[in-house]
Order: sequence, then C-alpha cells, then structure tokens
Amino acid sequence: LYGATAGNVLFAPSGGPIQGLNFSSTHEAFYLPPEQPPAFEAAGVVNAASAAASVGPGALASLFGRRLAPATQAAFRFPLPAQMHSVSVKADGVALPLLFVGPEQINFHLPHELAGGSVNLTVTHGGTESAPLRLTFTGTSWPGIFTLGQSGQGQGAILIAGTALVAGEVGRAARKGEVVEIYCTGLGRVTGAPAAGQPAPSSPLVRTIETASVTIGGAAAEVLFSGLAPGLAGVYQVNAVVPAAAATGPRAPVVVRMGGGPPSNTATMAIVD
Repeated sequence: LYGATAGNVLFAPSGGPIQGLNFSSTHEAFYLPPEQPPAFEAAGVVNAASAAASVGPGALASLFGRRLAPATQAAFRFPLPAQMHSVSVKADGVALPLLFVGPEQINFHLPHELAGGSVNLTVTHGGTESAPLRLTFTGTSWPGIFTLGQSGQGQGAILIAGTALVAGEVGRAARKGEVVEIYCTGLGRVTGAPAAGQPAPSSPLVRTIETASVTIGGAAAEVLFSGLAPGLAGVYQVNAVVPAAAATGPRAPVVVRMGGGPPSNTATMAIVD
C-alpha cells in the first residue's frame, strides 16, 4: 500500500495486501540510474582466484571499475542470479550469472558453452550501460588456485580429503601420502558441463577434458581427480596425493597446470613427514 525511500532506492516492501486477501512475497526495489554510466578500470577482468589477466569459459572472473553498483550484494542460492541491485553483466548481450556486485567490483561466472575467441562484455547499472570491453580467450587453460586471503597468494584453499580441515596452520598440516583437495577455477573444458550458474552435480562427477598436473612442495603429485567441485558453480577441484619427495614446512608451494598450459599462481600449504 505504500513504499519507502533510502538514498537513491525506492522500496515496495513485501507483505502488503493484494487482491483476494492474499499477501505479496516479493520485495521490490527501484533504483535511480547513476549520473554517469559504469566504467571499467585498467585492470579490467581477471581470474577470480589468482587475479591473473587471463580467463576462459567456465571460470569465475572478477571485473573492476567505477559506478558498477549502488551497494554490495552477494548471491546466496542457486541458480546464480543474472541481476542484483539493478546490475547485470552481459557477454555479447547475454546476461551472465553473478556471485557478487559492489560499486567497484563484480564477480561472475563465465559459461562453459561460450564459443569463439572473444566476447564484448558490458555492465548495466540502473538502465545505463558501460562501453564494451573486449574479452579475449586463448585456447589454453589458465588455472587459478583460491587462497584464504583472496589475493592469489599465501595459504591455498586446500583441504585434507575427508576431514574438511585446511592443510595449513589454520587447520593441520597434511602428511605425506595423504590426499588433498585443491580448489581452483579456470581449468577449462569439462564433460557434461552444467548450465551457467548451476552447481555441479555429485553424481556423475564432471571431469576436465585436459589432464591436470600438480606439484606439491616442489615434487610431482599423483592426481586422482580433476573436475568441477560438486555443489558449487564455477569452482574446480583437484584431488592429489602429497608426494613422498615433497618439501616439508608450513608454506610448501602448490602449483596446478592443465595439459601443457601455463602454471597457476603459487599457493601454499603445510606438510609434515
């Protein structure tokens, strides 16, 4: 029956009576467009895990700019939404699934089925659209390992398999011969990819087409699985055995490669004998 304003937003709260003595369950918000359109920063679009400048289909990506969104908002359920806070990101006119929007950063999922070597990326905020950014893909996968500090450096998002413990000083050190789960993005093509913004299934597992290789503590590790992490969108998982020849210590380096492609960022984990 009435609305409320907060800053540049007009809210129509849910719960108001509608015809038939029912109640609305939709909370609507109407945003004033910014005085100037969104704009990309020089950093443009990067791998959401490693912050490297190369991304590809299936990866989680981060874009940086100005006037991207009126406020921050994070997705909390699947499928990932194509719009948050009146903001959308489009690749050649197709809206992409969003994980997070903020005034200076947006995290989004690039669909596995994107074809071709490049797309025009735009940001729409409150009806105003940015100038396009040409995002070019290569035929090579550029993996990125997630890190706890979200900087692409330091302790990796690496768990000791079957324990939910981080293989580091915040959990416990991994022992040689144990299996660890390395969480990444940007590992490239997979078999039976789910729709964009949808979580990967646990059965059957979705595996990468290229062969993953891992070094842990400077030694080659046996890879048991490389594919999409079940229950997550755009996140890959590599299960590997900590090699007997790995260097021990609280910050042993971990690197992932796909096929003969370039290495990921170097994350760290803790290893003991």
